[in-house]
Amino acid sequence: MQRRGLLVLSICLLGMFFFPLLAFAQDGTNPPASNIEELPERGPGWYFSLVKLLLFILAFFVWLPIVEWIHFDSKDRRTLDQTKWTLIPFGAGLVGMIATFLIPIFWIGYPLFLISVIVPLVMYVRPRNAEVDEHERVFTPDHWRFLVAHSLGKMGIKMSAEARDPTKEQLFEYRPTAGESKAENKAQVLKAQQQPGFKDSQVILSDFLSQGAQRMLVDLNSQGVSLQYEVDGVWERGNPLSDEKSRKPEETPVPVRTQQAMAIIKHLAFLKPKSRAKQIGSFVIAERTKKPTIQVSSQPVKNGERILISVLDVASEKANLVELGIAEKELERLKSVINVDGPPGIFILAAAPGNGLTTTINGTMRSIDRYTRSWFAVEDVQKGETKLENVEYRNYDSAKKETDLQAFQRAFKEYPDAYLVRDVNNADTLRLLLSGEVCGQEKQVIIGTKAKEPAEALLRPLTLKDSSGKPVAPKELAPYLLGVLYCRLVRRLCEECKEAVPADPVQVKQFGLPERIKEFYEPTGRDPKHPKKACPACSGRGYRGRIGMFELIVMDDALRKVYCETPRVENLRAAIKKSKQPNLQVAGIQLVGQGITSVEEVRRALKG
Repeated sequence: MQRRGLLVLSICLLGMFFFPLLAFAQDGTNPPASNIEELPERGPGWYFSLVKLLLFILAFFVWLPIVEWIHFDSKDRRTLDQTKWTLIPFGAGLVGMIATFLIPIFWIGYPLFLISVIVPLVMYVRPRNAEVDEHERVFTPDHWRFLVAHSLGKMGIKMSAEARDPTKEQLFEYRPTAGESKAENKAQVLKAQQQPGFKDSQVILSDFLSQGAQRMLVDLNSQGVSLQYEVDGVWERGNPLSDEKSRKPEETPVPVRTQQAMAIIKHLAFLKPKSRAKQIGSFVIAERTKKPTIQVSSQPVKNGERILISVLDVASEKANLVELGIAEKELERLKSVINVDGPPGIFILAAAPGNGLTTTINGTMRSIDRYTRSWFAVEDVQKGETKLENVEYRNYDSAKKETDLQAFQRAFKEYPDAYLVRDVNNADTLRLLLSGEVCGQEKQVIIGTKAKEPAEALLRPLTLKDSSGKPVAPKELAPYLLGVLYCRLVRRLCEECKEAVPADPVQVKQFGLPERIKEFYEPTGRDPKHPKKACPACSGRGYRGRIGMFELIVMDDALRKVYCETPRVENLRAAIKKSKQPNLQVAGIQLVGQGITSVEEVRRALKG
């Protein structure tokens, strides 16, 4: 902006001095000579007063940012015409600037210039503030307080003020990451800023993050737009654009604005707008204290498109199993199976859909020994999974029609001690894992799958088909099946507003909890300081964040017999119950006894 201002100022000064001399040269005459002896003393500025010139330059550099701010701010106002409101301050300021030099008396011309700068600004601010929400209004007492606090903050003086500058166009900064260079990423943002829907995209994402949601599902079709948030595993409907007050009947409808906002979000993730294939991309948004990564998945559906937006939880991705909620005793049981001296075979990590399978896999890998033996992971680069320390990766690219079998062939040549396979896609790969190259060489393999319960997770590999359409027989897999660690998430009680209630001694005994447990906790959703208001920490939900309930099933001879002879969910479920291994209910009750969650929440999660 300063460079542009200097350029405009230079052109103005050039016009006042160079062009008159050029006119004299074209006429073949000389400019009138000045009799220096007859001129009065004019000081160091000679023809100009340096003080007056500095005052003019100061006003000039106030005028130019005002024009620039009105130009960009009016673009996002549905009731204000951008062209009109750009020309008004620019034209008025230009006239005032010329008047400063044409009027002989400076103290008449200069105030006219100041008036031509200030009046259009006041004219614009009035309708502008009438359109926006209260926290976005400018030149209000809160805004002036913000400006003072911001200035004092630069000098090290702290002063409480409104959190955000309402003159800023962006609620946060977009930082694309998929471009081939920083310049390309920056150009992607600049292009997005010129498109309709840019500010609406920020309104939607800002509301999405402020709600503490993990995922947002947007359905765009011929019937309209549907937008849902997933907050701690519970889906809620809502669209922040629908909550705004309508200003005029002719304003852009909410469905159209939502579609425009989604187009901006896809653009920033470098997704192709006209592609009918499934696409995945991501970008970073920079807030005041956080820089979350936003993942965008676009899937064409009948008569429209489905967009899934997720915020990647870096903290949980780096957590171990204890931090995720597993009991210490269960972790020791797991380590007795998966270790350098453990039996060869396949161990399954499983979770219900949307219940943290990726986090469970990463947490398990961080909880077992990865330093006394070499681990190799075979993954599809299109999935963009978190990289783990002390794990070698042999990837394949499904977009290039590469297969996991090709990656395994490369890995075999390096003789790793153990394998991590997040997704086993076919029976050919499963048979390869059971062959003499892997399990037959005393190696362990960890695989992941989604299932509704541990029994289903154990049977999932049997549903895979090979290239000829044949599945792996139970008798082939059973000898090498080590067990399953199953996870289901429950919501944590909000620490700010949870309330203690007396525990029923009979219920405590039924739960198998120690007699010292005298109270349970329940959600209230109320602000402890202002009971009539919603708790600001959890937005009135009573819950904030999630924790895992884990069930570890270690295979024994009885379970393997059922697995081979009657491989059905109900039979395997009964055999697991008969083995008397701690189940999800036990894990949930322990969390209730610790005051981490509520009885009702455990019941809800188990029913799911």
